[in-house]
Amino acid sequence: MPYTKVNNRKIYYEVYGNGTPILFGHSFLWDRSMWNPQIEYLKKNFCCVIPDLWGHGKSDTLLESNYSLESLSKDYKEFMDSIAIESYSIVGLSIGGMWGANLALQYPEKVKKLVLMDTYLGLEPLEKQKLYLNMIDVIEKCGFIPDELIEQITPIFFSPKTLKNNNTLINDFKASLKDIPTESIETILTIGKSIFLRDNILLELSKIKVPTMIIVGKDDIARPVNEAREMSQIIESSALEIIEDSGHISNLEQPELVNNILYKFLTK
Repeated sequence: MPYTKVNNRKIYYEVYGNGTPILFGHSFLWDRSMWNPQIEYLKKNFCCVIPDLWGHGKSDTLLESNYSLESLSKDYKEFMDSIAIESYSIVGLSIGGMWGANLALQYPEKVKKLVLMDTYLGLEPLEKQKLYLNMIDVIEKCGFIPDELIEQITPIFFSPKTLKNNNTLINDFKASLKDIPTESIETILTIGKSIFLRDNILLELSKIKVPTMIIVGKDDIARPVNEAREMSQIIESSALEIIEDSGHISNLEQPELVNNILYKFLTK
């Protein structure tokens, strides 16, 4: 099994293809498999490295009750060092973009190109923060994600068109939330708090000098278009793409369009 250790914990990862390395970072409450359409498309030209986030998929849980995005970016830097990949591009969605931007800031010599998808490096808006922290409280009390909460969480991730027309994607996501192992819940809560209580590093983004692509679903509720525009104005080397009929999981809602954008950006 492809595991490597970081801080005495095992990260599960998969590698596909050959060529310039790309490190993929998946969303909170998902796992590495969310990148399957992109890996299938890009592995012909790139070495695609897809790890699972702590407490997600097959990676170990955390021991810490307090854990920051900065710590996560350091862990991923050490992960790539452990598999002897010295420099790479990063494609990160949601929390994947958060730690990806942090990694680019902390270790600029490591990152060749940066893709920030449906993510934001400013503070969580207060109303959303309150909503999400209340959800975390419910999960903490239950020890699992109850059905009623799954019904509240699901629309946050998808566009209205996806919710209406892609039953397979929606039902698979709901089933994955029900199947989260009890032993992973505490780590998922810790990771959630690191997202929703994150520091504001928006102004720090001006230090990012590598080519950067910012992608956002036009119907993203969690990370709306105005946040992506704000980041694109701060990162001088950035371009912005807005994906129609897509919400927070734009890479699965409009995979062909996202694949084309990624390929053009990463090859030019």
